[in-house]
Amino acid sequence: MDANESGRVVVATDRVDGCGQFRPGRRRSVLLSAPRLAAGWVLSAAVVGGVAAEGPATRPVATATRPAAAAAATRPVAWHRAIEPRTEPAPPEIADDPVVASDPAYVWLFASGETVETREGAFRFLLSARVFTYQLVGGGAARSEHSRAFAVLFRQPDAKAAFLDLLERGNDAGKLYALCGLREFEETFAFLRRIEPYRASKAEITTHYGCLTRASTVGWVASGIVGGGTGYELLHPYARSGAPLRAEEKPRGGR
Repeated sequence: MDANESGRVVVATDRVDGCGQFRPGRRRSVLLSAPRLAAGWVLSAAVVGGVAAEGPATRPVATATRPAAAAAATRPVAWHRAIEPRTEPAPPEIADDPVVASDPAYVWLFASGETVETREGAFRFLLSARVFTYQLVGGGAARSEHSRAFAVLFRQPDAKAAFLDLLERGNDAGKLYALCGLREFEETFAFLRRIEPYRASKAEITTHYGCLTRASTVGWVASGIVGGGTGYELLHPYARSGAPLRAEEKPRGGR
């Protein structure tokens, strides 16, 4: 039986009048289209032998509905939700590397030969990061892998969703990178409300800038994000503005 045949039902308008007498009514054939059947549409009425009975008001009860569960099942899962952080120890050949020692995220990057130039690699790197690293590091002022990963995520069409996921699942360093990104996408007042608990945090975190690695706090880094310099430095060509955000500003929407 093809889709057209399986999607055809007969709706009957038989009824029982006020005296209890059966009154035969019209019968008409209704075709449910193949696309609706393929998308999970079902009949809400019980159909016996291909005929749907009708009540006293002669209103057909065979209606097509799409269950919410079926709709949810067809919704694609966001690509970043399938990515997990890497926490394995460094292999012996790179365990003594000072760069690797500065952040476990490098273990995954160097040991596996991956790159932060893909959206998956960039997200996994920041999800695994334990050190908040600024744009330029080392004596030669090379651009950090953290800054590269951040810029790759920022350029994604669903960047805001990726940063929200990073904020939810990342550790303190990952959450701070997420806040840097959300600053560029969220309306000012909404962002200031979101970041306020982090500005008040005394949790310790390691930061890396240039040749200096030092102990800092989440609140100190978060205040720099609000001030504008942190996110602007990470993004530079892409940032909305390096100016501080103030609660008295007129609200503005992100891109």
